[in-house]
Formats: sequence, C-alpha cells, structure tokens
Amino acid sequence: MFNCEKYGKQKELIAIRIYMDDLVIFQYIMEGRDAGNIPWLERKANAVKKTGMSSIEAFYATNEGKFPELKDDPTVALYGGGYPLYKDEKIICIVGVSGMAHEDDAKLVEEAVKEYLETK
Repeated sequence: MFNCEKYGKQKELIAIRIYMDDLVIFQYIMEGRDAGNIPWLERKANAVKKTGMSSIEAFYATNEGKFPELKDDPTVALYGGGYPLYKDEKIICIVGVSGMAHEDDAKLVEEAVKEYLETK
C-alpha cells in the first residue's frame, strides 16, 4: 500500500492514476475516497497533455496570463497533482494524485516520481 507518511503526510486519503499512451495502466483509490476523484485525475492529466507541463506549473502559468484558453476549459483542472514523464521530448506517462490540497498533491507526486526515477 502507498505510504503517505513517507512524504510528510499522515493518513491522507488519496486517489492515484497512471496513464501511458492515454491508457490507464494503474489506479488506486484509497478507502475513504470514491469515484469522485476520477474526474479530477482526468482533468489534471488533460492539463498536462494540453500544456506539456505539470498541472501545478500550468496553474501558475495560467495565472501569469499563459494558456488563456484553458481558464474556462471544463476538461482541465489547473491544480497540482498531474505530472508528466518524458522520453525523447515526448510525454510517455502521466502520474496523477488527487485528494489533498492541490499543492500537497503536486508535492507528493513530484517527490514519489523523483524517488522512483532515482532507483532506476
């Protein structure tokens, strides 16, 4: 089971989803969360796809006036928690987390991906 405590969070209830080539290859919704997090995960992944950056970077970029077309786009969530992995300058995987404050979602997924990549 995923251990949030390792990342400074205690007993946070989250949902995790990993996409490869637009396919969901992994999904885990912790007990206490429900399918209501799935649209958030999808919309965070769409923010990554449409901007090429993490969803929290897209959040800040949009607040600075970039991507004005996304401000009112109901298919994206400009909140932290969506994170791209690149290979040869192409997004090959998107990792999403939902359930905490969006800054915490972003921090958790960034730290977990970094740790995973360091072991490879």
